[in-house]
Amino acid sequence: MKILYVKSFSEATYWINRYKIKIAYLNTIKCKLFSLIAKVRFRFFFRIIDAYFESALRAMGTVCEVGVDDLKRIDPCLFDLTVIHHRCDGKVTQHDEGFLREIALSIRSKFKILYINDDFPETMNSNDVLNVFDLIVKREPYKDLSRYSISEQNRAKIIPTMLSCPLYSLRKGHSLKIKKHVFQVLKNKQPKKNDIFFIGKATDERLDIWRTLKGKYNCSGGLLVRVGFTEGEDELYCSGLKFDEYLRQITGAKIALAIGGHGPFTFRHLEILAAGSFLICSKKLEEIALPIELVDGQHYVSYSDKNDLLKKIAYYLKNDEEREKIANQGRDYFKESYNPNKHGQFLENQIKRHISILD
Repeated sequence: MKILYVKSFSEATYWINRYKIKIAYLNTIKCKLFSLIAKVRFRFFFRIIDAYFESALRAMGTVCEVGVDDLKRIDPCLFDLTVIHHRCDGKVTQHDEGFLREIALSIRSKFKILYINDDFPETMNSNDVLNVFDLIVKREPYKDLSRYSISEQNRAKIIPTMLSCPLYSLRKGHSLKIKKHVFQVLKNKQPKKNDIFFIGKATDERLDIWRTLKGKYNCSGGLLVRVGFTEGEDELYCSGLKFDEYLRQITGAKIALAIGGHGPFTFRHLEILAAGSFLICSKKLEEIALPIELVDGQHYVSYSDKNDLLKKIAYYLKNDEEREKIANQGRDYFKESYNPNKHGQFLENQIKRHISILD
């Protein structure tokens, strides 16, 4: 399968200009050359927030990455499908829906996919944009699609993808492996010296919870400095950790917390699961759809509010065997299920299903 991938404008254009790639027209040889360069770039310089989805695309076939400015020199009809990043306009915020719709309409492609990579499940384009796409791949959408103010037809197009786990190396054609330096840290199991570990930028919720926990338990980590949150409570704050030390802290605590932050699903959830630590996180995780089926009480434990969190922390600190069982089940399930090649197969099946409906 040949895939044309219109990436985030600023990134794709940077690499094209850097290597002086000029595409006068696209034939078989140039397609292979451009794909090779894209693979090199993907291997060493990929954006981690897109890596799981991009790796899944590569599991489906040959991917040609371009920026918006390069579309006028390419014939999309040479490809089986076109994937358009919702940030192809190069803007970090306030994306231009009119621009996105215009780009999609200008591409004469057999099948068009909109890829929405956003931290928040509520982010969704309007019907005017979604109507011109055959499929919508969104990072961590709501399970309840009725929460989106869009047509039933467009809701039926939505399928989930997810963040990439920083602990794993994602490469097409290779087995999924934990990165070498990560493996070295994880194989040397840390004694559980601390009760609770958490690190993250200060918010009102995190400050309230961390203030209570620091007064009751042996905690490691802390809040990262943020304007307006540091006055008089320096003991609640810490400096950033190097990644290896961060992993040691995760594995060296009986409980690793993922307190709500920038969206309900973060790198922290993935890192804790992959490291085989015991994860407690917000119940909001149950509201979103993932390509993998994480089960509360089997792979992790959720809390509904601060009081519920305190009760569950107290319970699981007293019940080592049950806590370790859940942590191990979470690690084993994540290791088995987190696979971009499987995700690529899932995406391909969804594409074929939608093509059959269109036919």
